[in-house]
Parts: sequence; C-alpha cells; structure tokens
Amino acid sequence: MPYALRGLDVLDHVVQALWESSLSHRTNTVYNTGIKSFHHFLAMYNLHCNSSLLPKVNEDILLYYVAFCHQVLHLKYTTIKMYLAGIRRAYVASGFTNPLMNEHNQPLVRLQGVLRGVKKVQGTSTVVRQPITADVLASMRQALQHGIFGPYVDLLLETACTVAFFGFLRCGEFTSRDNTYDPAVDLSLRDVFPAPQGQAFILRLKASKTDPFRQGVNIYLHRTGLAVCPWRTLTTYLRVRNIMNHTDQDPLFLTPEGGIMSRAWFLKKLQALFVRIGISEKYTGHSFRSGAATSAAKANIPDHLIKTLGRWSSDSYCRYVKTPQALIKNAQLKMCL
Repeated sequence: MPYALRGLDVLDHVVQALWESSLSHRTNTVYNTGIKSFHHFLAMYNLHCNSSLLPKVNEDILLYYVAFCHQVLHLKYTTIKMYLAGIRRAYVASGFTNPLMNEHNQPLVRLQGVLRGVKKVQGTSTVVRQPITADVLASMRQALQHGIFGPYVDLLLETACTVAFFGFLRCGEFTSRDNTYDPAVDLSLRDVFPAPQGQAFILRLKASKTDPFRQGVNIYLHRTGLAVCPWRTLTTYLRVRNIMNHTDQDPLFLTPEGGIMSRAWFLKKLQALFVRIGISEKYTGHSFRSGAATSAAKANIPDHLIKTLGRWSSDSYCRYVKTPQALIKNAQLKMCL
C-alpha cells in the first residue's frame, strides 16, 4: 500500500476520534440508544432488516417512528427529540444528507407538526421538584448517622449528598447514568485531593453541562466547623474508601458491590431515605443544585457569588432559587411603603 494511502487511513481514525469527541459521553450514549430503537422499529415493521446499515428514509418513516416512540415506547417529547438528533448525526456521519430536512434544506413540516402534537398531548409536568436545602440535608445526615442501610452505604450516601450540595452538582456529575465507568468523564479517586492551604478539598470536575470542551474546573470544599461539613465527611469517607485497595483511577463513589454509583442506584436509596425520615415531597438528583442555590439566596449571599459557586455564566441560576411566599409577601408590602 502506498505511504500516502496508509497516511490517510491513519487520518481517518483521527477524524473518527475527533467526531466522537465532539459530544459528551452521555450525549453519545443517548444518541446510540436512539439509533438502536430506530433499528428496532424498522425491523419490527419490516421497513429494513439489516440493522448494520442505514436505510433510505423519508418523512413518512420518521413520522411513524415518532408515533412508535410516543405510543409504544412511551417516551417523553424531549427524549424523542434527542433520538431524532441521534438519527440525524448517524446519517450525517455516514455521508448522507440531514434526514430531518427537505431538499430545500428546510425542516420537514409534517414532522415538526407531529412533534408539536406529542408535546401538546403530553403536556408539561405538574410535579414540582423540591430543593434539598441545608435544613433538609441536615435531617438526611442525622438519619444516616443513626444508621439506615449499613455503615458503608450510610457513609457513601452522606458523602455524595454533602458533596453534591456544597459543590452545586448536577446528578449526572457525580453518578453514572448507564452503570458504566469512564475515567475520562466520571469522578475518580484522584479527582479529590487536599487544597494547598489545608482545611479543604479540591474536587476536580472533568466534564459538565456548562463545560462542553472539557477544560475541567476545580471545586473547593472547605471545612465549615458545623454538623454538615464537606471536608470532614470527605475525610472520613476517603479513609474508608482507600482501605478498599483500589487505584486512584477507580470511581470515587463505589457501591458495596464494587461498581460505580449509578444514578438509578443513588436515587433509589435517596427515596428510601426520605421515606424513613418521613419526607413525602418530590425530590430528584437535581434537587441538590436547586437546594444549594436556594440556601445561598436565603443566606443573602450576593448574586455574583451564587453564580460563581454554581458555575453559571448567565442569570439562569435564578430559576433554581425557590422563593418562599412569605418573602414575596414581604417584598410586596415593602413596595407600598
């Protein structure tokens, strides 16, 4: 083979690697799931039998696929949109034109209409997700300290919850969505280390929603001297975690079974904890970030500092702050003075 051809072959692998790196690991995972569901749909309705190839598609097939996702798979509007984006990416990567556009490079009208129909039929969620504020976190810690799931799991949950709160973390930033561990993205033992000035840990967040180029960010977790303290909790957890004799490239948050702490595992334990302490409100993994912003606002921390703590580049943090009606009433009273 001529040297030039061998060189192009190497460059082809580079192109593929760069293409894969253009999206986050989790987005790629969702897109791949969408492609698998698309192949499953095609095979189920005898539209295409070879799942290794991308068939020629038209608007009718895409319309039926959207209906399949909505009626058979019971997927949410946002998930269907993500799956369609995965299909578009797969076709473009294979050298085809964007299947979601017509010959005039305009969005497919009927497809957009059906998607709007899905959104309208499903409506918006009426479930209000409550923030896990400092008071709620303190109650969670107290219950775990008295013992619920066993010494190690109790310590693991206390540490994860405390770090998530003080680090303003999204659930996907400290758990794994699909039970797989990617040391290039997920938190590992070496991503937590003592700060030079002492009395604090640095949490190295390698990737996040607001960091698409994976430059990474250091989050400082200081000693508070209070009952809820990220420094003290991490100190205790790392002492136990290091006894488990794993390398520094292994997951930071490890389940008793030896796997990375997944989102599903964490949320299941979280809901069980809330039942045990008599909390019936709806919480999710994102409630820590919302609760941290709410607690910071309640403590009269300046807006610019809340943005810094939560790594917000805009004023979007405001939608995370849950303002009590009493404060709104007081503000309205002051407006009349």
